Amino acid sequence: MPIVVLLFLLLPAGFVGAAPTGIDQIPPAGGSFLLEGLVLLAAVVAAVLIFRFRWYVLAGAPRRSRLFAPEVGLALALAMLVLGPIGARLAQYAFGIVTVDEAGSPVDLPLADQARLFIGAYIGQGLVLAVYLWRMARSHRPSRDARFGRGWAALVGAASLVGVWPIAAAFGWVVAMISASITGRSPEMIAHETLRALLDSPADGWLIVVAALVVIVTPVLEELLYRGLIQETLRTLGAGRWPAIILTAVVFALMHWQVTAPHAVVSLFVLSLGFGWAYERTGRLTASIVMHMLFNLGNLAVAMLWLPEQAV
Repeated sequence: MPIVVLLFLLLPAGFVGAAPTGIDQIPPAGGSFLLEGLVLLAAVVAAVLIFRFRWYVLAGAPRRSRLFAPEVGLALALAMLVLGPIGARLAQYAFGIVTVDEAGSPVDLPLADQARLFIGAYIGQGLVLAVYLWRMARSHRPSRDARFGRGWAALVGAASLVGVWPIAAAFGWVVAMISASITGRSPEMIAHETLRALLDSPADGWLIVVAALVVIVTPVLEELLYRGLIQETLRTLGAGRWPAIILTAVVFALMHWQVTAPHAVVSLFVLSLGFGWAYERTGRLTASIVMHMLFNLGNLAVAMLWLPEQAV
């Protein structure tokens, strides 16, 4: 029952005022058949290896010392969901940013204004990060810490993305093809609003600022929210490792629904399973943060280097 209450509180809060997020999306189908074939092959190979070597088993994974009581973890998660929109709204007022027209319809903001909103949201959420880091500094570590070192955790995160990314992309492409066959419409080449804004903007300083935010800052804050607070709170409340990972992945995917194409939401769910696994397997947020950073960086590189050629 406490787990149900947790999800009931988090999902509405996220839909009402989720802060700007990064470029979490998967390039959809409709491009190179050779590329899609290679990705599908990589997905099959990765899935076979995962089940062959039972990498999904988390029975022997290290446990980290509990930083917060469940109610504190829930309060901090909700605080991140609330402080992000508050920070963005304060930035909107401070810089006079108009987000809707006279008819009440959203307007396409220039990248500079989007960057200001992002920074405001991230400053708000950074308050929770400060509390988290303060608590980590004051926590008593066990005499025998079985967790991976941060360097090894980063390597595990990078290696895990190599296997998880093609699987996530394969699921997204299958859903995109099913959707196209039903609706008769091809899936969008750009599946996330932020990525679309980056591609439509001139190569200036603001593009560098936003790219840095979504590659560096977004992964840190999102992994703190989803893995460090939500997933950890679910496990503290009694959920097993995989139930906590799956429930967190559901929340992660649904909170991106408003800014991401439907087929990419499916990919994000699969990708989030990988983030959660890396966190549990190493006992450190470093692993999932590195995965998230490399994923966002890879998406940005693919979009800027490959998608423009596809549009010619």
